Amino acid sequence: MKDQFKEDIETIICETIATVNMEINVVQKKTGVNMMYDFIENCVLVDSERLHVARAEMENEISLPDYIQALTLHELGHALDRQALMESLPGTLEVIALKKTYSRQELYGETELLKKVIDENDRDYQFEETAWAHAERLNDMCRIVSAGQMEQMKKHGLATYKELFLQDSTVYEGLVAAEPAIDK
Repeated sequence: MKDQFKEDIETIICETIATVNMEINVVQKKTGVNMMYDFIENCVLVDSERLHVARAEMENEISLPDYIQALTLHELGHALDRQALMESLPGTLEVIALKKTYSRQELYGETELLKKVIDENDRDYQFEETAWAHAERLNDMCRIVSAGQMEQMKKHGLATYKELFLQDSTVYEGLVAAEPAIDK
């Protein structure tokens, strides 16, 4: 049963990819993220178990095939932006190194460090918005899911990034406000 479920999900993803006339490998992998575009390997990773749970977290229920198709279009949107993702890699690696080097308290207590985290959050959000814009164009061309469902998926997908960005920005603004004014 579980294997059939994974096969069904992969079939929907592959059919969606074929419908928009793109070629990209699909890899089943337990990542803890429902679906993601691996821009280094240029493939779509899907965690079937997480995908099912993530769909249930939606505010308004959407059918499993429509959910998978909309999410696939979003990941293909990232694939269309692969060059920009590759160019952002050095900055991303820098923030990953910072997170390994400094404790959360240190990162969120030092203005310069937190600014780098916020800048990375902002880049991530911009990539998400761009991927959704590409997904909407692909969907408009091929009419795979309804515009309303695409908008619902976009809103849900962007909400997590917005929340993280707002939380970090609030901490950063507090740090900046607490710094003594420097006379020039």
